[in-house]
Amino acid sequence: MKTSPKSFFSALDERSRRLNVILSQEEEQTKLRIETDCNEPGVLFRIAGVLFAHHLLIRRAHITSSGHKTISDEFFVQKEDDSSIQEKEVKEMIGELEGLLFANHSVLEFLSNKGINIPPPSHKSAGEVTVYVDEKKIIIDINGITGPGYLLLISRAFYLTDVNILEAILYLDRDGSTQNRFFVDPSDIRFHNKGFCENLIAEMKDLL
Repeated sequence: MKTSPKSFFSALDERSRRLNVILSQEEEQTKLRIETDCNEPGVLFRIAGVLFAHHLLIRRAHITSSGHKTISDEFFVQKEDDSSIQEKEVKEMIGELEGLLFANHSVLEFLSNKGINIPPPSHKSAGEVTVYVDEKKIIIDINGITGPGYLLLISRAFYLTDVNILEAILYLDRDGSTQNRFFVDPSDIRFHNKGFCENLIAEMKDLL
């Protein structure tokens, strides 16, 4: 596997919460690795907001939460205009992530200040939402959502429905449709209620 030298950027707030962003090239793809021990509801929504603000299309991603304390997310991204990501832009993203993760700035206000609107939920007819529940795991599959900002829409839906994601695998097909699998906190007993799952699926489709 071909990899390029990595560019490492780091920040630390007054409560010693860390934020690392690592930029590298892997198999001719740009990879952004984001690590932080600020792990709380809505973190994925905040990260997705910054990626969307910088016009980054997510080709694939692996999102993990370790021990409910830290996150380590890998995003293979592509600029909408196919230009390369410069270190200056990554430093700007670090500052924006600091504000959203450590200072609890609003994602909507952050995007509004940049003159950016969240994409309207115009793809709900194409998206499929499926929930799988057993004794050991809870999985939500969301497939078919397309267009820039698809992770922003999905992560906002999870944030608004109070669903805690521990791990996720995202993949963008060549035709522009997506395959996304999300692993939910298995301690969430709400998912063992069939009515809750049905209502969640309907609500997610409305938000997407």
